[in-house]
Amino acid sequence: MIRPDQKIKELEEKILKLKSSVEELRVLNDIAVSSGKAVSVDQILNLIVHKSVSAASAEQGSILLVTKNTSKPFKTIVRQDDTSSLKHNYHIGMDITGWVLHNKKPLIIQDLSTDERFHPGDEEKKEIRSVLCVPIWFEGDIIGLMMLVNKKGGKCFTTEDMTLFSIISVQAGQLIKNLELQRKYFKERVDAEKLQEMDKLKTNFFTNISHEFRTPLTMILSPAQQIRELNDVAKIRELADLIYSSGLKLKQMTDQILDLSKIEAGQVRLETAEGNIIEVIDNIVLSFQSYAESKGIQLNFFSDSEAVFCFDKDKVEKMLGNLLSNALKFTKSEGSVNVTAAVHNSDPDDNESGSEIFEI
Repeated sequence: MIRPDQKIKELEEKILKLKSSVEELRVLNDIAVSSGKAVSVDQILNLIVHKSVSAASAEQGSILLVTKNTSKPFKTIVRQDDTSSLKHNYHIGMDITGWVLHNKKPLIIQDLSTDERFHPGDEEKKEIRSVLCVPIWFEGDIIGLMMLVNKKGGKCFTTEDMTLFSIISVQAGQLIKNLELQRKYFKERVDAEKLQEMDKLKTNFFTNISHEFRTPLTMILSPAQQIRELNDVAKIRELADLIYSSGLKLKQMTDQILDLSKIEAGQVRLETAEGNIIEVIDNIVLSFQSYAESKGIQLNFFSDSEAVFCFDKDKVEKMLGNLLSNALKFTKSEGSVNVTAAVHNSDPDDNESGSEIFEI
């Protein structure tokens, strides 16, 4: 016959187990809910350490992630102290974590000073009493370790603590890997979006450049057709000049496409030489006169009589040619496009010492 006191004791033990199970579920749920706000692995680690130190009433907790480097087996250490005077450089910590990593099972030390597997220094014997270290698992591999040091109130860590934190370590491994997979997914997604954007930009570029080609090609084909039907030498020369200038324009546009690859490769260099830049600009503007007239646009060039500078003639021709092409393209009939070039002194108050600046 079961005595009443024995029955009460059994009920108390069941109640304690139920309380322990409820506490385990509460801690696991708390970590799972809070981890939803984490955006980095370090935040996940800090969260787990904080919750673990609190749940175990420990003085100190830390998490170390495992690397494949044998000389430096751990790459990340997240540590939290709670009213702890423990130092961070105790050598016994590496002995303990090394043991767990080598044996692939959790370790509980209820009295470090009497544990024959480890040989702490005198200061460590005085400061460190109880230690709990569990591996963090993911799909059969240890990816990290969690270690708690000194239970508050002079108590020791128990097998119930080890059971709880073995479960937490599995949860930690899943959370860490899930976050890493999410980051990888979003990175691949961003990379894919960037590729799509680049493809879109390239498509738009070639569409636009095809439209740009149509103008000089039309200006070449139309006069060529007229030449076939004319006997007037003067008119033929005029049309031939238009064909030539349009051909040069087409060549400039193809050169610009080739320059894109040079720019991406960092191979574009300035090739400067001294010359009269006004004369170069005048020739560029002149090459667009026929095109401007065909659209009913007045193209004017206002400039100083002469301006001798060191400049890259090819770059100036391409730059100004592109500007004029766009200006004429978006100017309505009977409108006007004005190009002004002048030399200014950099210091208006000191004409003698100020350097000259050329502006278009």
